[in-house]
Amino acid sequence: MSAAKTPIRWRRGTVRVDDGAEGFHEPAVICRGLAVHALPSRGVGHYRVTHVASGRMIGPVFETRPAVLAWARRLLALGDWTGSAEMIKRRFGPDVRRLRAARAAEGLT
Repeated sequence: MSAAKTPIRWRRGTVRVDDGAEGFHEPAVICRGLAVHALPSRGVGHYRVTHVASGRMIGPVFETRPAVLAWARRLLALGDWTGSAEMIKRRFGPDVRRLRAARAAEGLT
């Protein structure tokens, strides 16, 4: 079954977020190597998608949970994100740039 047709089954967990310093852990929902979580340090209404293996953010910060989940679904449709940061960058980098450009063209950041 292709990634686009594989059901998305979120599980509760914790993700380590790489902030360039020591990093920190946040409660999250996780599926196939991606975590969706809030950013309490940025205040209410800040959500992001993080690559679980590297702790790196993928895409922009979102103001609502439905918006970040929609972004995560678009990313998950590309495939399995459980690999290393280097593998993910090679495999999905062009697609993520295309998705970000499409959001920008729609007036979204």
